Amino acid sequence: ISIGVSHGTLCSELTVTAVVLAGSRRLNYRQRVRLYNSDSAADTEGIDIQMEVSASTNEEVIVQFNTDIASEGYMYTDQGLEEVQRKYNPAMPIQANFYPSQSRCVLQDADNHLKYFAALTHHSAGVSSRKPGQLEIMLHRNLLQDDGRGLGTGVSDTMPVTVEMRLLVGHSSTNDVRMHRQAH
Repeated sequence: ISIGVSHGTLCSELTVTAVVLAGSRRLNYRQRVRLYNSDSAADTEGIDIQMEVSASTNEEVIVQFNTDIASEGYMYTDQGLEEVQRKYNPAMPIQANFYPSQSRCVLQDADNHLKYFAALTHHSAGVSSRKPGQLEIMLHRNLLQDDGRGLGTGVSDTMPVTVEMRLLVGHSSTNDVRMHRQAH
């Protein structure tokens, strides 16, 4: 594992690079987290994360965020122009509890809906919330066999994948412009 930290006038950045070996399996991982020093401009609010992942065969790589938001197992995903409420169903297998999100997934406080944690992504992803206050985003999937979810074949892709997202945390009204899809 290597760790790099840089500080600048506009932002600070942390980069972690790791190679994880488990038997014959190998996972290459690099994560870059950027924190902006000024929150005066709307376009610099939030935390930017860039992750590069490549996995050997039969790997599903997710990133998990744990918060103190009392979401009661609910999350919201965007489906183009509409937002859909999702809830984890423990009677279903884990893979059936990952839902499509085009560019945004949100946890909101169940009591007042003003406290939130949101991840804005540059591309579609599978997302889940298996526990209150928890959000999982699938980064990479590489399976040799059919998973019975509709493709009829395995998904073999060992090429590195770069995932970029912006994390937003805070309190807002439903008119918060940062929660709307950002142009990339």
